[in-house]
Amino acid sequence: MTRLGRIFVKLYGSGCVLFKDWSFEFLCNPSVENCVFVRYSASGQTPLKGENYALKNKSLSQDDVINDYMKEIGDFFEKCSEEWLDHLTKTRDKFYPLNFFTTAQIIILQEEIAKYRNGIDVYRELYPLLSTVKADCSKSNLDFAIQKLEESLNLEPNHDEPEMALPTKESFELNFLAEADKAGISREKALKCIAVGMFDPDDLEKSNTI
Repeated sequence: MTRLGRIFVKLYGSGCVLFKDWSFEFLCNPSVENCVFVRYSASGQTPLKGENYALKNKSLSQDDVINDYMKEIGDFFEKCSEEWLDHLTKTRDKFYPLNFFTTAQIIILQEEIAKYRNGIDVYRELYPLLSTVKADCSKSNLDFAIQKLEESLNLEPNHDEPEMALPTKESFELNFLAEADKAGISREKALKCIAVGMFDPDDLEKSNTI
């Protein structure tokens, strides 16, 4: 439990707020069906549940089950911590002004600017903090920066949209046969055009010269 708490504090202290609303509940009652509950939101969403597999395996004690879950969760958070610190280092290299802030200050910035974008009153020291990189930073400066950010995000290509597949030779041939049928051209003659490569689904008259 001490290890899990230490890793959790380290992860949050390094600026990763993704897990700030997470909570864990471990039940030592050997008769319960689920002995671990992981709540990842303060909004009352259904928690993740860990099965009490000591009920099926009598060779295991309840302590064994709880300890196994703690180790797995701890390993997960350690991996998250390593990946987050690596991401933070690369981000500082990419956006040099971040190096003017401590990790604790970056946490304040990301939380308060997110609140501001959602119309929530912000931390009163936000503007003096931003004045580190923008002299006498004001509300209008922040509005301008957020507007530019949103414009740049809107201009970025959406890589989630599937690319349109290029038409294949087979699709051209099938389209040509369909158009030939509509135009009253015999299937034999249409297939002959395809065989010698003289077909154009958009110009049947040109293709109907054989």
